[in-house]
Amino acid sequence: MQRMFGGVVVLSAFALLGVAQAGQELGPVSLVSNVAREGQPAEAPAAGAKLFVGKDDAVLRAGPGPDSKLLTKLPVGLPVTVQPEAAVPGELSGAAGHWVRVYSNADGAGHGWMWSGALTPARFRFDMDEDGEAEVMTVTFNKDNEVIVWLREPSPIDAEHETLKLNLGSHNDMGGVQDRLELQLLPAGEAGIPLLRVQWLGAEMCGGSSRYAYASYRSKSGEPRLQKALEHNGSGGDAPIWWETEARFSPADKSVTVVESHGEEAEEGAGPGTKGSSEQRFLLRSGVFLSEADAAKKPEGGKAEGAKAEGGKGGGAKDKAAAAAKEQAAGAGKKKLEEAKKK
Repeated sequence: MQRMFGGVVVLSAFALLGVAQAGQELGPVSLVSNVAREGQPAEAPAAGAKLFVGKDDAVLRAGPGPDSKLLTKLPVGLPVTVQPEAAVPGELSGAAGHWVRVYSNADGAGHGWMWSGALTPARFRFDMDEDGEAEVMTVTFNKDNEVIVWLREPSPIDAEHETLKLNLGSHNDMGGVQDRLELQLLPAGEAGIPLLRVQWLGAEMCGGSSRYAYASYRSKSGEPRLQKALEHNGSGGDAPIWWETEARFSPADKSVTVVESHGEEAEEGAGPGTKGSSEQRFLLRSGVFLSEADAAKKPEGGKAEGAKAEGGKGGGAKDKAAAAAKEQAAGAGKKKLEEAKKK
């Protein structure tokens, strides 16, 4: 279905993304930032690549550039195929990227040029709010390399999209490393509630680390909300310090326990090193996981924001490991001092 908006043809999300047209899409999907980094040009999508419109109201133009004739607006989640014409480097809203020629046979969209920052390989289709209709979600990076989750209901025709911004890590540009994501949908049978799991992968050098965030979409007082349900460390370290974190979901009682192991490797001949672990339990409330103390204060239906497991981006593990190492060193120093006194 086509509609006119300010003289421009707008393709209907309902016509293009209706539940009857496709089943569930759970992933996993890998996503690398298409935003240019310091001294590192953004890569253009390859010819023949099957991508999706990653943001709401992206535009299809007659030529490569923001001043070219606007042919139509495209809804989030629309599939497109990159055509063999050479991509044209450019800049849009302060971000470097490429104009690429694409084709879509959905509702007569046809051929045209799109900005690379509006495209993504990451699209998901799942009934996130368990109302019997599958929503469509995409994931992109903005020009600041923050992660943006986009969601659109399949109906009504003019359904507004919702967005969620996630800032999961310091963007390490060492060696030209770009931000990378691993994305996966977790059904309610696995996590107690449908969740989009976003794993941010940092540089694999000099303190590399990963971090997780989970997005949920629930109806609350009649208003659906896309929100961050939980955030916690992944694994990482900066030798000799290391940490590993695991989220253990319990669908039966709608809870999750975040378990973190951490330690410090000992120098050669200096002993066994240090190792420890800690855990936190969170309870589901209105689509987000809260600490047990906060959950007791907020009955189901109360406003809440997804908890962040203590330790922040490995900081807790570093602090604990460093404290343990300091304590161990102090003990060794005290022992040497006592031996010296005896002499």
